[in-house]
Amino acid sequence: DALPIALDLGGVRLTGSLHGLWPNGHLLASYSRVGRRFDLEHFIRHLVLNCALQREPRTGYPRTSRLVARCAEGDGVAQVEFAPVNNAEAVLGTLIGLMRESRHAALPFVFDPSRAYALARLEDGSDPAAALAEAQKVFDKQARLGPDAYVALCFPNVEDLLHAEGPLGFGALAEAVFGPLLACRSET
Repeated sequence: DALPIALDLGGVRLTGSLHGLWPNGHLLASYSRVGRRFDLEHFIRHLVLNCALQREPRTGYPRTSRLVARCAEGDGVAQVEFAPVNNAEAVLGTLIGLMRESRHAALPFVFDPSRAYALARLEDGSDPAAALAEAQKVFDKQARLGPDAYVALCFPNVEDLLHAEGPLGFGALAEAVFGPLLACRSET
């Protein structure tokens, strides 16, 4: 059965229901490629699932999630699994806080360069300068395909985006958003 959701987190009320629940996991299938925005969207659903089940445990409901989608490159099918998140409420609260901050000012967060930075820092163990170089490569590649007008409006100079520092700076935001996702994510 679908899991009804009614959560109050930091003054935000999340309501609805989660579907695609099976004894072995929360399953979502997509024609999207893994490693793209769809991963983050499914991870947020995964956090909601874990938060709801931590607050009110229910027999027969899984705390793992699976995403079946196209491989990141080329043909084929890939599976991404998200393991249970023990601090789901804190992680979800952080993401809600970032969403609130983004309503007041443009945050230096662009999905693909931010993900590249987080992968370099958190999976490859690169130092911040090397991770910024990876983010710059991804940003430049996207700009060659066609600049994002919204990013250019908020950050006309890419250095302003990539070198923003502090708790809401580029690197800190990339790690805050993607750190928990990468910590519980595995791909086959």
